[in-house]
Amino acid sequence: MVKKIVRKKPAKRRVAKKPVKKKIAPKGQMVKRKTIKKKAAPKKRTVKKRVVKKKVITKSVNKKIVGKVAHFFGNLSVAVIELNNSLKIGDKIMIEGATTSFKQTVISMQIERKDIKTAKKGDDIGMKVKAKVRPGDRVYKI
Repeated sequence: MVKKIVRKKPAKRRVAKKPVKKKIAPKGQMVKRKTIKKKAAPKKRTVKKRVVKKKVITKSVNKKIVGKVAHFFGNLSVAVIELNNSLKIGDKIMIEGATTSFKQTVISMQIERKDIKTAKKGDDIGMKVKAKVRPGDRVYKI
């Protein structure tokens, strides 16, 4: 059996660094320093999210426009409706808009804080609604 002799490499000798002499400028003058520019961080790519609008599909119902929403009081859930046709308590209505679409029956109506049973064309009524509505939403009688 033959043994291989492995020789270690001699360690590198460390050379002592010479101290750097600072430049001293004459009075009233500045010494220019070398500036190291840092590389700019790569820009993060922003991904745009697609917004898909949901379309509300309504069955073709025999509907007649009654008016449109003029104002909505969120704390009371009451809509002010400008009427184009007559409306009475017990009628079934549908309110449609860009983001609104629901059906309900007319439970209460008021003009100038007085309860009424019927309202005629041209009246502005306050009506309790079951969902949030927006000005400009259309009111249909079903």
